[in-house]
Amino acid sequence: MIDSLISISITMFVLAFSGYVLMILKEKVYLNNNIVFLDHKNLNQEDLEDLDIKHFMLGSTEIMVGDEVKIMLENDNKFVGTVLGANKSNNTIAIITKGRDIEQLSIKSIRKLKVISRYGKFFTRF
Repeated sequence: MIDSLISISITMFVLAFSGYVLMILKEKVYLNNNIVFLDHKNLNQEDLEDLDIKHFMLGSTEIMVGDEVKIMLENDNKFVGTVLGANKSNNTIAIITKGRDIEQLSIKSIRKLKVISRYGKFFTRF
């Protein structure tokens, strides 16, 4: 009885670890091919077509698509979400907020920006 429980536990551990390794390798392939995977049901192609910059500097902060950011605007509104990109002609940045809304924020109205986590951070440290 105990031997079968141990073998089941070891099998489940090996399967879970293998799944994790495969997920990490998939993310590495996406990162090498400049693909960012965002799972969002309200995101459509029209939202992405307006965005022409995927990697940019905002002040002294480097930002790219997929980074999770915390933004404070001039009117003290706060947004936490994932960066979709920027539009150079409109001077705006698009993010998906935690409430699953897509927000277009004027860069001039941003008072403070903090990067919470970077997309692909597991691979960018090496």
